[in-house]
Amino acid sequence: MALVQVWSTGRVQQEFDDRSGKQKRTGTGSLRGPKTERHRGHSGPCSPHLVVSPPAESYSVLWRWTELTNQGFVVTNLSFHLYRDSSFPAPSDEPQNAELEKLLKTEDHNHFLQNYPSLSALSESTHSSSINIRPLRYFEDVTSALVGLREKLQDILRDTETNISLSITEVDVLLSEPKTRARLLKYSKAISLDENTANRWILLSEGNKKVQRINQQQPYPDHPDRFTDYKQVLSRESLTGCCYWEVEWRGEVDVAVSYKNISRAGESDDCLFGFNNKSWSLYCNTNGYTFCHNNIKTPVSGPVSSRIGVYLDHRAGILSFYSVSETMTLLHRVQTTFTQPLYAGVYVYYGTSAEFVNLQ
Repeated sequence: MALVQVWSTGRVQQEFDDRSGKQKRTGTGSLRGPKTERHRGHSGPCSPHLVVSPPAESYSVLWRWTELTNQGFVVTNLSFHLYRDSSFPAPSDEPQNAELEKLLKTEDHNHFLQNYPSLSALSESTHSSSINIRPLRYFEDVTSALVGLREKLQDILRDTETNISLSITEVDVLLSEPKTRARLLKYSKAISLDENTANRWILLSEGNKKVQRINQQQPYPDHPDRFTDYKQVLSRESLTGCCYWEVEWRGEVDVAVSYKNISRAGESDDCLFGFNNKSWSLYCNTNGYTFCHNNIKTPVSGPVSSRIGVYLDHRAGILSFYSVSETMTLLHRVQTTFTQPLYAGVYVYYGTSAEFVNLQ
């Protein structure tokens, strides 16, 4: 969108063709005021010729082109020609010329547009029918529309980038998770149980790798990390990165992982593996399996074996349980986001036991 202003000040030279005896009048116009480069998106003048009728003695034309761009107003230098045309009267008011000269020198284009009263008159000229004069409010509407369009495009690009990122992450997880026991063993982690977390009705042995439920209370000292009611225990080692371990079980057990800040005192669900949002457990007995997290139970099908393999990719949020025998079968996979280091855990029922297998 562009605005053009034309006014008179200067001289026009008279020339004669000696051979023809005919008089001809030529003139040159000049643009005064701030000089700026043409905007890259400029498509040319809005009118190829602006016809102006000079007075008898002297006349020149000042042409100012103001273009609205995404950078603001841009003033562009233009070249043009003068032709004699009696239908376009030339202004001759010297005070007006002085005022126009003053306005021309201003750097404030909003001020220029607001203080040049002849814009509306210019738009009515028969020789400027292609000049489109818009009110200032029009520019505000255009700017607002462009800003809205830009924000919508940014939202689309942001959503697209997020979807691509999520897709790539899912593909990476599927490609990177080991598929065979030999590959899983490369991430084997030695696990020992923390006596300070063990309930007093369970016994630790085999270098704190084996736990079994007994009917005789153990003389463990008081400790804030100890589970006071539920017959369960946590590992000494924290688990981050990629880890794999196996648990040999007999009877009825829960093979679990948990955050360290799980509750310890009392019989509330906040303390029991799988019944809160801080722990995940796989219940195992001779009839099958059940996965539990945040007190939501999910039946799990698969071959029952006496050994459970657990694979953790903490960064990717992957927790997988396997049935391990002569063959290896994926029982259940969790895809989530882990916000803290995890600890291996076991809950043992009466007359049962579980042992963390030494894989190294």
